[in-house]
Amino acid sequence: MASVVPFLRSALGRVRTAAWPVAQAAVAGGVAWILAVQLLDHPQPLFAPFAAIVSLAEGAGGRGGRAIKMIVGLTVGVVVGELLVLLFGVGPLQVILAAAVAMLTTAFFVFSPLPLIHAGVAAIIVVATQSPESGSGRLLDGLVGGGVALFVSQVLFTPSPVSLLTNAVREVLGPVAGSLRAIARALADDDDETAADALQRLRENQDSLSDFADARETSRGVARRTLRGRREAGRLERLDARLAEIDLLFASALLVASGTHRLLDERISGPESLHRAVDELARGVEALADDPESTDARRRTRDLALEVERTAAPGTDYHPRVGVVADQVKLAAADLLRVAAPDEPESESAESPGK
Repeated sequence: MASVVPFLRSALGRVRTAAWPVAQAAVAGGVAWILAVQLLDHPQPLFAPFAAIVSLAEGAGGRGGRAIKMIVGLTVGVVVGELLVLLFGVGPLQVILAAAVAMLTTAFFVFSPLPLIHAGVAAIIVVATQSPESGSGRLLDGLVGGGVALFVSQVLFTPSPVSLLTNAVREVLGPVAGSLRAIARALADDDDETAADALQRLRENQDSLSDFADARETSRGVARRTLRGRREAGRLERLDARLAEIDLLFASALLVASGTHRLLDERISGPESLHRAVDELARGVEALADDPESTDARRRTRDLALEVERTAAPGTDYHPRVGVVADQVKLAAADLLRVAAPDEPESESAESPGK
């Protein structure tokens, strides 16, 4: 039963994440069907909703690119299939040849599973049904579906590249802050079990760094390819530059958690200044996670990080291992300062308030 609860929680989280993209894709599929019926007079334009759903269901970021790739593969497949029917007729060998030629031709333009699959399937349908017109109709249906997908992704519901990145930052920093809070409690209570649990949670969350790297790449693509993205390009560039070393902050937090676990496992107590410094570090990470782009949040984070550097030193009356953990805490504070660094215009205004 204990293993079922985390699975259900994770499953419900995935459903919540998918709900909005799925709703967009489903509605776009219905609209594509209606347009194909009304504009093209196709009684069963199956590929129109299929094309829209394939392009949109995966979620924000890259949907316009998927729609274009799908259209490229579909167009190549139909053209290759029709030519081979005219030249060689139909049959099993022609099906094999059509699929291979269409997919290789598509690979000449773009190498990605989606367009290759569409090219091969479109060519096979043209040959296997012995009717080039069916391929032409499928092409038109696909163009309608792809057009609807492009309108939805690039005009109606263009994602904010800045929001994509800030949401990914929260997924990384939220667990880091929670684990550091737990480490501070462990130091205050000499509780090795709490420290071990915090360390384990951090290790389990390391996948969020890969998700963050993917989000950086996706947000850059959105900034290049959409109107909204171009408007936010400057903000995204500044945010992305600051967050480039967030993996170092995560690694420093891991060092703090690991060092604290070893310290308490050996029954070595830390001074009050150390657990207070870790708590301030956690609050600094929390402030940044709440709003990574906010000037006020970043200033609050920097103030807390500087306070950590001042208070983390344990003095000379403690075990040398306490000094090691204190140094790890100060390293994490330095990494946090870099991630929360002010932008240049902000720095200039702060340095010359009387101007």
